[in-house]
Amino acid sequence: MPENKSSTTQGRPPKRGFAAALMTGHHHTGQFYQSSLNQLVTTIITRLSDGGPQAQALLHLPPVMIREFRQRFPQTKNLAEDRLFICKSAGGKGMRVTFRSAGTLPQRHPLRNELLLVTVSESLCALVSAQRSKAGTGDRSKDSLWNGVLAFSAEEVSHGTRRLSQMMDSSIPEPSLAKTWLHDQVTALENRGEPSALTGIWSDLLVDLAFSLEQRYQASEGELKWFQIISQIQDAVGWELNTGKLFAAIAQVLKTTIGFQYLEIQLVELSGKKYDVTAVHHRNDTTFGGQLLTIILRPERRVEILRGRKPVLIDATSAGETLMNPRLMDYMALESGVITPLVFQRRSNGLLKLFSQERRHFTPDDLPKMEAIGRILARSVENVK
Repeated sequence: MPENKSSTTQGRPPKRGFAAALMTGHHHTGQFYQSSLNQLVTTIITRLSDGGPQAQALLHLPPVMIREFRQRFPQTKNLAEDRLFICKSAGGKGMRVTFRSAGTLPQRHPLRNELLLVTVSESLCALVSAQRSKAGTGDRSKDSLWNGVLAFSAEEVSHGTRRLSQMMDSSIPEPSLAKTWLHDQVTALENRGEPSALTGIWSDLLVDLAFSLEQRYQASEGELKWFQIISQIQDAVGWELNTGKLFAAIAQVLKTTIGFQYLEIQLVELSGKKYDVTAVHHRNDTTFGGQLLTIILRPERRVEILRGRKPVLIDATSAGETLMNPRLMDYMALESGVITPLVFQRRSNGLLKLFSQERRHFTPDDLPKMEAIGRILARSVENVK
């Protein structure tokens, strides 16, 4: 697996190219596959509308990425390696994005072969820059390695944008919309007050997405399935701000990825030593009971799971130890289940109950992945709050 790490190599002489120079700051740096970077940039661009009506992004794509990007955004026919573009959400359904030319790069300019994305708004800050690695393509000739810089916090993006603006001033003599735009973003970041809670959530989500994309490529076939599931769940629920829609999105994406016959999402808040239930969502796809039927945990086990912050498996033989009404599993023909606490910053804010009519549908090997899913859902709950 390409090693991803936080770089603190300040003082090192800048290498040639924008991405290399940006690596001399405090950012997430490492090697990323081209397809991972493509998916990360596409995610940010399509989600510009979540950054508010004024959210925009400065974008440059190297020649090897342009074709794939055009397939995702047919309106980008004029994309070229000598052009910089400003992207903006067009509003409405479908997350449409407009692309406006923002300047031309001189011949042999180092940025012509590099990826660059910068966006700054109240709820979203991101800087992605990468140059192709000389290490080559590894074992997969169609997916090359890139040395990348990822910055998603306001402080990191402020440092990188200021550095990028200075480099562009010295390397592009003619005035351009891109240079003006960058100067405006530097000013906005310098005058920025306390970042909103959404900024931190975006930052966490994008870092998780970027690094989980890398892990996918190194996984076995079984692991690959789970990383794909986790990425789909993150993309489906990580940005939703409405409680009802969030519950529906969680249920639907878990149904199509993991599969279940019974789901319950229970949100809780700690009050003294007790966990008070603040919201509940059911989905019963068995032929018994209907949507109001509830599989209830024993109070002491419920508290143990919430405090322990680890998923717990349930089958027919262990149901009596965990459930108040274990015979429901028989009535509903449920063979296996998993109870997953939703953990945000080492605190449980809910429970996810999943049950299947298939024996060993959930296994001990699945527990670390369910724990990761629980963290994604917990962060989404905090997002809604």
